Amino acid sequence: MKILLDTHVFLWAQTKDAQLTQQARKEIENRDNAVLLSVTSIWEIGIKRSLGKINIDLNQMLEAANQSEFSILTINAAHAMKAVNLSMHHRDPFDRMLIAQAMVEGATLLTSDTFLLAYGKAVRLI
Repeated sequence: MKILLDTHVFLWAQTKDAQLTQQARKEIENRDNAVLLSVTSIWEIGIKRSLGKINIDLNQMLEAANQSEFSILTINAAHAMKAVNLSMHHRDPFDRMLIAQAMVEGATLLTSDTFLLAYGKAVRLI
């Protein structure tokens, strides 16, 4: 299975946060699954850090992602085109790009954001 982590799910996985369900943790740690971390999440974390909303060392975060063997998913033209053509169920540009990437890549976005369920089978609530 191909799994794309929503930004908060990635952070929860890295910090062992109790908000991450045991089932989601098992799926993330299952070596048979391809776990993707989007550059969208890295960008979002960087912006939130610069605004003082979170205090995270970006270099440590990337090192943790590499140690977890997550694949880094870049943004390409197909992702951008899908994002601009999505229904406006959700207005957050980061979430819209993550949804678009999940759809284009045939991945499932793991999230706790119930608003994203409107995008259908590309999203799974944890």
